[in-house]
Amino acid sequence: MNNKIKKNITIGIPAYNEEKNIKNLLSSIFAQNEENFILKEIIFISDGSTDETVLQVKKINDKRIKIINSKARLGKASRLNEIFDKARGDLIVLLDADIIIDSKNTLRDLIKPFESIEKLGLVGGNPHPIGGRTFIENAVNVTYHAYYPLRNNLREGSNPYGCDGKILALSKSFAISVNIPPHMIGVDSYLYFLCIKKGYVFKHAPLASVAYRSPKNLTDHILQSTRFMSAGRLHKEMFRQLFDKEYFVPKRIFYFLLFQQLLRKPLHSFVMFILNFYCRRLADIKFKDQRPIWEISSSTKEAIIYNE
Repeated sequence: MNNKIKKNITIGIPAYNEEKNIKNLLSSIFAQNEENFILKEIIFISDGSTDETVLQVKKINDKRIKIINSKARLGKASRLNEIFDKARGDLIVLLDADIIIDSKNTLRDLIKPFESIEKLGLVGGNPHPIGGRTFIENAVNVTYHAYYPLRNNLREGSNPYGCDGKILALSKSFAISVNIPPHMIGVDSYLYFLCIKKGYVFKHAPLASVAYRSPKNLTDHILQSTRFMSAGRLHKEMFRQLFDKEYFVPKRIFYFLLFQQLLRKPLHSFVMFILNFYCRRLADIKFKDQRPIWEISSSTKEAIIYNE
């Protein structure tokens, strides 16, 4: 990529009932420093929202926003396929609707690896949770802090721990080669393994920061965690040896990271150990029954204020 030429980017945002936060996300997008890119379009797809999500988007008067107000709820996989099909940018950035971009250089840093890495297909940003307000929220955040060092340090950022669907960037060539099965859950990990399988390169961009809320209560955490773990079971069946290879972490590193969090937050760490054990058992039983349309974790959908 010639870094003297700004690349056009398409931002794709699939959303379901995100009326509380969507304006904040869009405002943080428009606050970005377009140093190495031009924001060509934002494809916003309401996946059967029943609240005022679309109305909130319409309040922002910008011709670059293209609203698709679908009455049917098809799930994230189908909506991403739709974004890939309609995108006109050189690069495609995918954002979840319940996040906020908390640095004015996030998009710059997200797409910067495309300037120098050959056959780069997928870049993962760096989502981080905001400070917790409940015991469960703080406990869930402990898990984030345990695994965070792996994103950038394991195989120099070429690993699935840095591929989080809250913020991703795809090359146009990789995106047009993708057709996510409509039933797929855990589409971020699926894209990671597909990227590697197709011979493309993945890279983590640690400076491409966005913020999100962890679940505040037990019910929401179990719903979310069981779905994430179910996706892992499904992808292990699909990609087999590639899955084991890419997720491999030397035991000494794995236990060191867990021990660090145990010392820092012993009670929260113990509670998460019990909860995650329970969620893993649920995932083992139910992962084949998971559907692309799931019950949302409502406590993660509250508004996030820029630079909170």
